[in-house]
Amino acid sequence: RAFERHGFCTFAFDLPHHGERRAHPGPLSARGQYEAVQKGAEDIIQAAQWLRVQGAREVYLVARSLGSIAAAVALGRGAAIERAELLLAGADLPSILEAQGRVPGPRQRAALRAIDPLTYLPRYTGRLHIHCAREDRTIPPHACQAAYEAATRAQERRLIWHPGGHAMPLTAYFNDALAFFTAGLPSTPTPVP
Repeated sequence: RAFERHGFCTFAFDLPHHGERRAHPGPLSARGQYEAVQKGAEDIIQAAQWLRVQGAREVYLVARSLGSIAAAVALGRGAAIERAELLLAGADLPSILEAQGRVPGPRQRAALRAIDPLTYLPRYTGRLHIHCAREDRTIPPHACQAAYEAATRAQERRLIWHPGGHAMPLTAYFNDALAFFTAGLPSTPTPVP
């Protein structure tokens, strides 16, 4: 709703196996995480296409954590999204698992390439801001840095560091996102009273 107060139309959904789409409580299995990224990326691509059909001239994206990984894959697969704000993003998925104490085997490493932002972010040519947390143990700083470095063809890219761990409250990123999303617009959206 914070973006709506500034005149943006918003569309939000949960990744597969998350929020309202979660079938079972408890931690998400490795297969569930893989499916969440793979299907989440497809959902993001379809949502961007649907928004265009509905008349959106530009589509912007905010995603967080595993959603940022799915978003990075979607961006590289051609999602029609001009600007993306990725919070607690990461790339080089085997290194993320290793930092968590889970060492992927050769077959798992090969499977991870299919959903690794390292594979897809180099294809994205839009504008990108990536927010990282200095003490994040879920998506370690080196993995967030790797996501930024992978976006070599982005028209604009910015890396923003925050103190703390794997949390990104609205107050930490909203002002940057709002300025990023309104920069260069013909007219700034009028705030809704």
